[in-house]
Amino acid sequence: MTRLLVEGDADDTYTPWSKKKLADGRYGLVIGKDSHTASDHGHRVICALTTEAIRVGADRINFRDVVLKGSGRGGAHARDLAHRSGHDAAVAYLDRVWDRAKTRVQGSDRIDSRQDAHADLAAYHARVERTPWKGSAGKTDLKNLAARLAVCEKAGGRRHTFSEHHLAEEVGCARETIRNSNERLEKSGHLRKLDSGSPTEGATWLLTDPHDLSHDETNRQWPQAGEPGVAQR
Repeated sequence: MTRLLVEGDADDTYTPWSKKKLADGRYGLVIGKDSHTASDHGHRVICALTTEAIRVGADRINFRDVVLKGSGRGGAHARDLAHRSGHDAAVAYLDRVWDRAKTRVQGSDRIDSRQDAHADLAAYHARVERTPWKGSAGKTDLKNLAARLAVCEKAGGRRHTFSEHHLAEEVGCARETIRNSNERLEKSGHLRKLDSGSPTEGATWLLTDPHDLSHDETNRQWPQAGEPGVAQR
């Protein structure tokens, strides 16, 4: 997360996925910015930074100082707000984001706005990308989650509906392969089946957070204001 703070979203991790037709005629999941403003993207980055800061036990005031007084690109959205509307407005904004992130980290599924939902999905996607997906089964599981994330982006939350047949078409594999992938993802804690659906509708699923998604990131300390890489104004 220190890289996100200093360099910003250089890899476009927090921009939305969309389904587009590729040059060879097939459809694929690509990162796009067309339907989301720069403000939405900046908010997602702030939400991701805040969530990770809370997970590693950072102090609220120190986090606020690092974001507002530092020069890291990850905090640009909050500093732009301070420039436009004043320091107090930026502090109030960061406090609201902190309170909502703390609620989610402590186990609540409460999402107050569609913008927050997209930020939550972006953070989930980033953690999934950091997970080592081994072998052909792992690659299938990653494609499975990517297809679900694209649907969740449109739905505005982690809860979604997907039939086995439709999901197999999206991933490009047999239904049995998807069935096995779903079972692995449920077992690993990435996925929860809420109902079995009906003959005309797919099952309802929920993307979930396994304990090992963040890996060693959760053991890193949040940078303190004034440390190398966190320049002061």
